[in-house]
Amino acid sequence: MHDTSPGGSLIDSLEPALARRDAEKVESLLAGRPSAESDKALRAIADSALQARRWLLAQVALQRLNVKDVACHLQFNLARNFAALQEHRPAAYEVLATAPADSRFQIAASATGLPTIFFTDRPGHATSFSANNDPLKAVGGLFGQLKAEIDHGAAFALCGLGDGYLLNALAQKPPSLYMTMQQTIHLIEPQTQVLILNMMVHDYSADAGPIKQPRFRWHVGREWRQQMEADCFGDLLTPLPALTINQGIDSATITAAIEEIQQIYTANDAVRKVEVETHYATVRQDEWVNRFSSFPNQPPRVMLYTTRFSTVLQYSTRDAAQAFGQLGWEAMVVIEPSDWQRCGPAHIRKAMAEFKPDLIFQIDHLRHEHGDLFPPQLPFACWIQDHLPNLCHPGAGEGVKLRDFVLSGMGSLFVQQHSYPRRQIVDLPQLARVPMRPTEWTSDGEDIIYVSNWSKTAEQIVPDILKRFSQPPELAALVAKCCTAVIDRYAAGQTVSTFYDVRLMLTECEKATGLTINKPALKDEVINVIFDRLNNTLYRHQALQWSAEVVRSMGLQLALYGNGWDTHPTLAAYARGPVKAGEELELLTRRSKISLQLEPYACFSHARLLSGLFAGGFFLVRDHPFNHLTQELLNFVDRQFDADACSVEQARAAVKESYREKLEEMLVRCACLGEQVDPIGMVRDWQRGGTLIAQGTSLPRLTDVLFDDRASLEVKVRRFINNAQLRYDVSTEQRQNTQSRLSYRAGLDRVVRAIGKLIAAETAVSKAQAA
Repeated sequence: MHDTSPGGSLIDSLEPALARRDAEKVESLLAGRPSAESDKALRAIADSALQARRWLLAQVALQRLNVKDVACHLQFNLARNFAALQEHRPAAYEVLATAPADSRFQIAASATGLPTIFFTDRPGHATSFSANNDPLKAVGGLFGQLKAEIDHGAAFALCGLGDGYLLNALAQKPPSLYMTMQQTIHLIEPQTQVLILNMMVHDYSADAGPIKQPRFRWHVGREWRQQMEADCFGDLLTPLPALTINQGIDSATITAAIEEIQQIYTANDAVRKVEVETHYATVRQDEWVNRFSSFPNQPPRVMLYTTRFSTVLQYSTRDAAQAFGQLGWEAMVVIEPSDWQRCGPAHIRKAMAEFKPDLIFQIDHLRHEHGDLFPPQLPFACWIQDHLPNLCHPGAGEGVKLRDFVLSGMGSLFVQQHSYPRRQIVDLPQLARVPMRPTEWTSDGEDIIYVSNWSKTAEQIVPDILKRFSQPPELAALVAKCCTAVIDRYAAGQTVSTFYDVRLMLTECEKATGLTINKPALKDEVINVIFDRLNNTLYRHQALQWSAEVVRSMGLQLALYGNGWDTHPTLAAYARGPVKAGEELELLTRRSKISLQLEPYACFSHARLLSGLFAGGFFLVRDHPFNHLTQELLNFVDRQFDADACSVEQARAAVKESYREKLEEMLVRCACLGEQVDPIGMVRDWQRGGTLIAQGTSLPRLTDVLFDDRASLEVKVRRFINNAQLRYDVSTEQRQNTQSRLSYRAGLDRVVRAIGKLIAAETAVSKAQAA
């Protein structure tokens, strides 16, 4: 018999058990009771909890009901939405929790039976917030109209929440943007009752909902404008809406207010622009020279601009910032703190006004790409790490001015092909971070590892290449034939090593088809894309297949780290998932017995090999012609010519007759470097940048670690796999040879000194130009 005496009612016993989430106690209290009795108590507890704003208790009580009607579902949604708001949006919660009721807005069934919001502006006249009183069809229509803006990721504002279905759809179906980028949405609703009713109709509390996702910016209640101004002006990383969607009774007023906010935003930025330009216009040349000297009057400052939407660039930028700090510079990295924020011009200009940098440092972007954002007096260093379209076109270098400094390991190529001024090139190759290595370590991890995200197959890559060169059809047919020729070469067990090889194959395809690419720039682009995207992959995967065969025959482990290997048709068994750059990767490299270097480039200029050596790892390297030819050519040039001979033309003019034949023989052998490249100019670039020095081989004991087929790979694995001391001796010798010149600190120290000298020489340059 159940106790119903005063003080012992079911409600009094059940409420604390529900509040404690004591499921066992709740079950025992409700066991054997009629469902109507249980539901009556649960409803009473829920009603009381809703009145007291005990949202979690109301949620639990409503969830336990045996019979749930429409009112129950509405209350349950409200409770869980308010609980989420209280935790994640405390400011919006306070506005809504204390808002007065407004009878002009009501929940009612739409023409399709789904609940919607109706607005009564006068007696007997109610308007549905759903277009044509059909919520889902209305949302579908809006998505169709806004597809281009949504897919592009443009920030926009919901000017009124309407019936709430669009907000839910935007939260649950975000656009697929670049990498982890997210779209920012400003939710603006002055009518608190509309938002409360929508929180009864919809569940916004899920992890993917608009309450928990920071990309949704909530501006609600009568003070919505002040909230939005504080959000957008207080943190200039918050994107302003580029588009407005009108849904509520206040949409016109909201749109007008947003336009005013944008005008104020622009005016504030204009004031900062004048402030920044005035500051840099007053800095004298001798002050600039002092800031780049070995003993500046005050610590110089560098602003490094990057993006979180490029994994490699952001880590490289942070490593550069650390190196600048080691050189005595104050470093600021400008990067989006989260996926929904953006580093726009206003944010950067504000950072400049406050930080007053003496140098802007950015990877793969030139000053003129930013318009007038950076004053011309402020030194700007662009470190070219990738040969991107914005950097590699005939007029790219024409925008490079006196205070623009282009850091590159292939400066001659950019001068010859893209009109970059030689004076503004500062030779800087790939660099690597020097970590804090332990004094000793044990390689007790996996036997052989390879770290790369190049996991796509040729079948996945070729369609993207053909899409890029789809027009005219003749071009598409020629590119397709060349791709097939490259794939067939590997299927036959052969290899394509260089850009020059791809050029020869394309020429053969032109002869076979009678089709010709007449534009040199387009032909170069086709060759570069086929080599970089397709051949780069096939070259690596061929060596990985050799590796898989070797480990199976020897009973060893092979581990592939990076994205996508788990879906590879033949290598998925070796997938180990991604590894974070920095300390995690460095520890993995040290612990592994053998790391693989498989790229179709010179190994000594590749950042992965350098960073792995600096971390304490040991590498076996797939051989490549560049590993030998470049060193041999440099040694010859260094012996025969003075430092002024920096091109084939200059070498031919200066060579002694007795060495002319040797020079021509070397140039013939270096044809595989590519006809676009001046081989002597390239090795001189590498010499000035520290990539190569005059020595016997490009890396000490290089021949000890090279392989060029499955058999030679197995020989090297058998030699090194169980000999930790030999691995340590080889890698230590290679590390000591490279670390002093190819670390971030060493490379950027050379850059700072070079920029200082160039600024000091500006007066002479200006006089010469005037003359």
